[in-house]
Amino acid sequence: MAKSDLNWKIYNKMLVSTLAPHCIRMEVGAIRALLNRSKAMLSRYTTCFDCKQRTEWWYIIKDDKMDFERIRTEFRTKIRKGLKNCVVCRIKPADHLDELYEVYVKAFSRYKKTHMPISRAAFVNGSFSNGANETIEYWGVFLRENMKLVGYSICFVGHEYVDYSVTKYNPDYMSKRISDALLYTMTFEYLNNQKVKYVSDGERSIRHETAIQEYLVKTFGFRKAYCRLNVIYKYHIKLLVFLIYPFRLLVGMFSVIPVMNDFHSLLEQERIRRTFLKTRRLSEIWATC
Repeated sequence: MAKSDLNWKIYNKMLVSTLAPHCIRMEVGAIRALLNRSKAMLSRYTTCFDCKQRTEWWYIIKDDKMDFERIRTEFRTKIRKGLKNCVVCRIKPADHLDELYEVYVKAFSRYKKTHMPISRAAFVNGSFSNGANETIEYWGVFLRENMKLVGYSICFVGHEYVDYSVTKYNPDYMSKRISDALLYTMTFEYLNNQKVKYVSDGERSIRHETAIQEYLVKTFGFRKAYCRLNVIYKYHIKLLVFLIYPFRLLVGMFSVIPVMNDFHSLLEQERIRRTFLKTRRLSEIWATC
């Protein structure tokens, strides 16, 4: 395996980079060759991270210190309530596996039926099998009254940045402001204490609806770091996308069906990719990135 191969992984049948978005540097030919060697259907990656141009693809990031006094009064009240009700700290997953899985399953009650929880064994092996990996940190939020685990976050700690990879809450306790307590504490720790360059909640979501990005922007001062979406397909997938793309609106009408939801996400991703090819002027801008 080439050294560059280690910077990629397969996620939802896509080959995606494990590098920070500001660190992706690889030739298209090399990515295509890696895709052909893999079992993935396509490769998705970003370039022109945090560009001046407003685009339809972005990361949600915060790159300035957490200043409590600059947060709007209504949100400060919610954060105070969360910190009063909860204890937030790093955890060892092995000590809380049953509680973590309970939170994970409970979180699915807020999702559409197109998303179903996996088994406990798959959950543990997929999310918490790398507990000794120093690049991964696990956070838990506990009710102060009985120390019940009601939320958790999995963070990938890289060079100068932290990615909030997975965050789940038990919806039965959202009124306790558990999300405010967890996200405020983590963000303060990484930006104010550890002084990383930025923290990120990841890319724009196209697979399911989420209000988390808007919540982070309004409450904690996160922002959109615009960039360019790049997609490289294997030949048969490229042909499939070309054939069904004209029917994307029809496919979207049936997106409540899991398999149709997959196609809808694929076609929406393609629609966004094509926005970067619309004009010669934009093409010239992207070519310089």
